[in-house]
Amino acid sequence: MNSIKSKCFRIIVCAALLCVVLSGSVGVYAGCPHRHAEVYKHDHATCTKNGTYYYQCKDCGEKFTKTEAKLGHDHCIYSGHKKPTCTQDGYTDYKCERCDDVHRSTEKKLGHNYKRERIVVQPTCVREGNELQKCTRCGATRNVSMPKTAHNYVSKIVNGEKKYYCKNCGQYK
Repeated sequence: MNSIKSKCFRIIVCAALLCVVLSGSVGVYAGCPHRHAEVYKHDHATCTKNGTYYYQCKDCGEKFTKTEAKLGHDHCIYSGHKKPTCTQDGYTDYKCERCDDVHRSTEKKLGHNYKRERIVVQPTCVREGNELQKCTRCGATRNVSMPKTAHNYVSKIVNGEKKYYCKNCGQYK
């Protein structure tokens, strides 16, 4: 028996498993299944960082860790909203229930929806016109050019010859 102790061997009888493990190292025994490990420290996982469980086996004393995957954000708490307008994007904010991170989903601006309000200058065959348009959503206005109208040619007999002239402006063709 002294010869076994002098070689620094230990015999451990695992009562729960009824097994014998021989190891030459002191404190940690090869082949221990760590069935009686206890958590002695725990760094909790967060939305953005993995967590770690720190274990120590009560049978062999070995320490080891296991990683807990990061949780990811859970943006489920409604925290604000702004409707889009003609000129500005809208948004809806959701806050993570575990941390203060905010996720914003944007809604594109609508753009103006112009309709003719009135004709300011009537277009003719010799000049462009101008109309005032107003946005049906926000009331913004703008002046828009209107193209010239076509000549309205009619025929006329002049000195026995058939000629065409515009009955709006009098121009001969």
